[in-house]
Amino acid sequence: MCWDENALASVRQYERLSPRVAAIAFGNAIRTWVDVARTVPSHLEVEHDAFGTMTAADIIRRNAHEVHHHWLDIDRALARGPEP
Repeated sequence: MCWDENALASVRQYERLSPRVAAIAFGNAIRTWVDVARTVPSHLEVEHDAFGTMTAADIIRRNAHEVHHHWLDIDRALARGPEP
């Protein structure tokens, strides 16, 4: 089953993170993702509930694309400032 990224963001309350904590968490997630992506054979396949058969290379490309959107979310949060 796929996850709902908006529900996950709501539960994790990203908008309440300080910019410093958000930047540290984002950097840690990137490093972990790169380390794992380098070790997975790109031809391996999995069945995804929404997207069907995907190779490791497909998933790596999709996740790399999503990083851009997460960075935009962080930029918006920084511009808005912390919520009370």
